Amino acid sequence: MLRRCLPLMMLAWVICTAGVVLAGALGRVLRGDLIAFETRRDGNAEIYLLDLNTRALYNFTRHPASDTAPVWSPDGEQLAFISQREGARRLWVADLQGRMRPVTPPGMLAAGTPGDVSWSEDGRTLLYLWQEGRRSIIYRVDLEADTPPREISQASPAAQAYLNRLRPRWQGIYAAPGDSNRSAAMEQIGGRWWLALRENVAEGDANPAITLVEVSEYAVFVGSRPQWSPSGETLAYYDLTGLTLDLFVIAARPGAVPRQLTFDGGMAPAWRPR
Repeated sequence: MLRRCLPLMMLAWVICTAGVVLAGALGRVLRGDLIAFETRRDGNAEIYLLDLNTRALYNFTRHPASDTAPVWSPDGEQLAFISQREGARRLWVADLQGRMRPVTPPGMLAAGTPGDVSWSEDGRTLLYLWQEGRRSIIYRVDLEADTPPREISQASPAAQAYLNRLRPRWQGIYAAPGDSNRSAAMEQIGGRWWLALRENVAEGDANPAITLVEVSEYAVFVGSRPQWSPSGETLAYYDLTGLTLDLFVIAARPGAVPRQLTFDGGMAPAWRPR
């Protein structure tokens, strides 16, 4: 009897041990300064967490379907992302314990991915922009109610605040956190790509102070969305390394040198709020 039970006991031990290892790996990662990012290193698009202090990596989504475009909640305790699991492209939300749920019904994201998912300050709702023909629609998702996304008027205060956050990004300008007078943009000059840091930008100022930091030797730069760290001292972006897109960080100061973070693929970085 013992011999018959032994394989089952060993299998149970292996499963439990694997769970402890995964939980331990995630625990180590969650103690650090984190970037969530998208990568295809496993053969399909997954969302990984990267600890910038230890370089520890964790496959957060771990699913054969495509998982892309991570966005942190304001408290850094949840991630919104796009997934094709369950056979349809939908918006999902996951907490850091690995509990995941879809928050849009099948069909609402079937034709593409929503643009610029944005959390409310209290983390209770999500807004995203949807293009339907020539018409732009802002949808609101109530995360505490089991209801489908609701279209909101673009004249509403919430929609106006959302659009005001998006408009500079549509121009390729990214404001530093909590500081409207500092921003970053990627600009191509002389066949190379530079990070243009703008300081003390007053409304209507035609000649803001600009510092250029070279970030790419390639004539075609792919990572067009630099992401500020919560401290406003560093930016993350992605760039071509041979035939692969990888993550880099660079300090927001003159003479800074880019530091490569990933070597097996990485894009769409999202810095965890502190």
